[in-house]
Amino acid sequence: KKEIQEDQKKAVLIKVSIKKNSEEAILKEKEKSKALMNESEKKMNLAKDEASKLTKALELLTKATALQSQAAKIKIEKLMAKDKETYDKISEQESNILAKIAQAKEEASLNRKKAETIRQSLESVSYTHLRAHETSLHLVCRLLLEKK
Repeated sequence: KKEIQEDQKKAVLIKVSIKKNSEEAILKEKEKSKALMNESEKKMNLAKDEASKLTKALELLTKATALQSQAAKIKIEKLMAKDKETYDKISEQESNILAKIAQAKEEASLNRKKAETIRQSLESVSYTHLRAHETSLHLVCRLLLEKK
């Protein structure tokens, strides 16, 4: 009878130990999942930043194109100017437009460079790589999702 009681105590201790180990494992898995989610959020934010920089670059290039069209019209007016005063006035307008074009192109270039820097930090990984780092918790979730 004493042996049975000792065995029962041992069984209870083993159950408690298993439960504690299971809880610790679950907490570790939750922490890993949380870290992965944070990393994913960071990458999503970087991707949004990249898209924003590329959009800004496109807007600036569009602006530069419109300014170039305006510069071309001014050149025609300059060629058709009848007096020195009109010619000088048109030349000044042309200089201003060309400066704006250069500025817009420079800003677009900077935005493209920033977007490229962001893109380089967003290294994509293969499905095999993801599976290699799959935890048991992820595996259960994936299998349940695949089952549906």
